[in-house]
Amino acid sequence: MTAGGSTSGSRVFRPEGPQSARERTDDAAPKLDPVALMFSGGLDSAAAAILLAQTHREVHLLTFGNGHGHLMVGRAKGAGRDLARRFPGRVFHHLTSVAPLFRELVTADLPGTYARYRSRFVWCFGCKLAMHSATIAYCLAHGVGTASDGSSRETSYYVEQSPLGLQLIHSLYTEHGLDFSTPVHRISNREEARRLLEDHGIRQGFRFRDRNPGTQPICVPGNGIYFLSTFFSLHPEFPPDQVTRFFEDKAPACRVWIARALAEGGPA
Repeated sequence: MTAGGSTSGSRVFRPEGPQSARERTDDAAPKLDPVALMFSGGLDSAAAAILLAQTHREVHLLTFGNGHGHLMVGRAKGAGRDLARRFPGRVFHHLTSVAPLFRELVTADLPGTYARYRSRFVWCFGCKLAMHSATIAYCLAHGVGTASDGSSRETSYYVEQSPLGLQLIHSLYTEHGLDFSTPVHRISNREEARRLLEDHGIRQGFRFRDRNPGTQPICVPGNGIYFLSTFFSLHPEFPPDQVTRFFEDKAPACRVWIARALAEGGPA
């Protein structure tokens, strides 16, 4: 992305290819620089944390609340504690709020936002843009050069985990001189992710269909938007031109928020 907001010149982002997570071990001393991970405490982000801890000296887990129907954010502490015990002195967990930026991006004029983009994706994509912006500010403030999230191939129907969504998000990291990775794309399927957590003693919640709820925050609006996906595998389709338009309209506010956060000393 250029300073003017166009994504046409962006380097193509390719999620990490499949590689068995069980091929990696914890025996070798991690050599890569610290990494930040957007962390909900759920199956995918916990699996991402394990993979990153196997290769990076430090993993900074960042859990965010958006302040609008985003409940039980503290649930993520459980898996965070499990990971800190499994990788002592190398995993650090932080909880904070992105409510002001989420309000600016989405809820300050929710009817107008929906009317402009004509799709429900604005809630979830706006939320993730706020979280990624806070992750960028954290990385820049703490000298962390790489960020990750728990995006997976099996949940690519979420707009923010779709190839287009990840490409747009990646462009914001690149613009700020940061690398962005999606380590769960190395994992073949959710069963492999479950085995990875079991091998490392990380809590998984309870099994419901193909999900493991109980260890991560509950987003009431998001659960409503993806209800048919979760329970009936009926995934929504979002117009790519509107997704791109939303990102390009909202990215300037993200840049301003990042710059202001850094000027104020950066996130905790």
